Amino acid sequence: MVKNTTQDKLIQLIYNELPPGESIHLLEKLSNDEQLYEQYQRIKKDIHHLNSYQESPHNTSIQIILEESCSSSPLEKI
Repeated sequence: MVKNTTQDKLIQLIYNELPPGESIHLLEKLSNDEQLYEQYQRIKKDIHHLNSYQESPHNTSIQIILEESCSSSPLEKI
């Protein structure tokens, strides 16, 4: 995804990471620019989907990691 400054600012707005003055200015731009508002809505929807996505490792992977961590433990060599 190619980002530009506007996309970065919209993402910061969604996460409440902009200074208050900048947030107000961007919200005013959103209310006056339909294209920008649609872009804001798309980004907001995408963030919601990403935040709701969960992935878990396969049990075999977990077992391999546990076995490897035990075999490389300094206490095991004592």
